[in-house]
Amino acid sequence: MNNNQRGFGPFFCYMKKRWSQEDTQYLIDNYAKNKSQIMVLVDKLNRTAEAIQWKASQLCLTLEENYWSEKDVTFLLKNREWMTYDELAEELRRTRPAIAHKIQELKKKGVING
Repeated sequence: MNNNQRGFGPFFCYMKKRWSQEDTQYLIDNYAKNKSQIMVLVDKLNRTAEAIQWKASQLCLTLEENYWSEKDVTFLLKNREWMTYDELAEELRRTRPAIAHKIQELKKKGVING
């Protein structure tokens, strides 16, 4: 019996990876430390950003609201016009949506015109 016969269809790509006690504890110990720099956890835990955020929400882990350092904001302001969101995300070790959200936030505050 192949995957199509099992009802997975042709687009079935992967099985969910279970969270070990060690991975869960690492997430608990480091989620707030790394603030929203989810990409650090993505690398360490070998999971998607979405999987990490989902597990963190299951564990009721929260992030500090003001997690962007002055250095990170300065870098974003200096480079946002010539770097792509993906390049900024990689350089700042954040997700692409985090970059977009921060830019929107800075626009609302009047720090960025537009």
